[in-house]
Amino acid sequence: MESPEIAITRTVHAPRQRVWDMFTQAEHIQHWWGPNGFTNTISAMDVRVGGLWRYVMHGPAGADGSPGTDYTNWIRYAELEAPARMAYAHGGDDPEHAEFHAEVTLQDLGDSTTQVTLRLLLASAEQRAQLVEFGAVQGGEQTLARLDAYVSATPDAQCFAIGHSFPAPLAQVWQAWSEPARFAQWWGPAGCAVQVKKMDFRSGGETHYAMAWPGVPPMWGKFVYGQIVPQQSIEFINSFSNEAGDITRAPFFDDWPLRVFNTVTFSEQAGQTTISLRGGPIQATEAERSRFAGHFDSMTQGFGGTFAQLEAYLLRKE
Repeated sequence: MESPEIAITRTVHAPRQRVWDMFTQAEHIQHWWGPNGFTNTISAMDVRVGGLWRYVMHGPAGADGSPGTDYTNWIRYAELEAPARMAYAHGGDDPEHAEFHAEVTLQDLGDSTTQVTLRLLLASAEQRAQLVEFGAVQGGEQTLARLDAYVSATPDAQCFAIGHSFPAPLAQVWQAWSEPARFAQWWGPAGCAVQVKKMDFRSGGETHYAMAWPGVPPMWGKFVYGQIVPQQSIEFINSFSNEAGDITRAPFFDDWPLRVFNTVTFSEQAGQTTISLRGGPIQATEAERSRFAGHFDSMTQGFGGTFAQLEAYLLRKE
């Protein structure tokens, strides 16, 4: 008699190798692993046979504002057959945490799509019933849906990256990114004035803004936010737009990507905050990806000026 299992399958809109990367790189899996509303803190991820992945899943806050539950997990890799299959043991540090074996298989369907199958291989029908009652099926389906959404909105070309450290505490830097009146004081190239028409700073929300120079028509842009982890990270898709908020082509190149996916991470040490920005085009043509990659120097200069304005704003006495 075969062992009881829970099997969940989803077609993901990305090539198999990219999906494999999503499972094996901490910078990616932290953003989509787990059911809706969960976030992850990864302390170790050693992707090799016998290697250990340790992470804490943070449950969503309660409706009354109470903090969510933290779940300490570990995964030990048993088999790795890149980019097609992995098997692992899963457990947790608390005594009641269910331990089980699992495997993930990736089947190349062609046309840049991959069938992902997640199987939980369980010790007994009783354990299966307990996990189903706990919500393992729904949670697994939500996890693979989050994977699909994340990989569809993650750069598939060479990424631009830049960092900067600010002589200000993390809370102050976070306010500058998340509050419209503060954001307008520093965002954009040096010398422009920014008007924030709308800022809905939440996952799924948008910021719509205009940048203006004397004697020149305003240049509109918008952010569409992905996952936001307070005082840790912000994901957003940045685009040029018109005054109505519709996405438009860049005014300077016809082949500039319509959408650029960005991740900004924040960390603080001794009262100083460091941010790292990483971004790249999504749903882009080869010409758009090439255009983007060819302007890293100018983007470094542009973001350098923007971050210099942010530093100057943080140093002002309000």
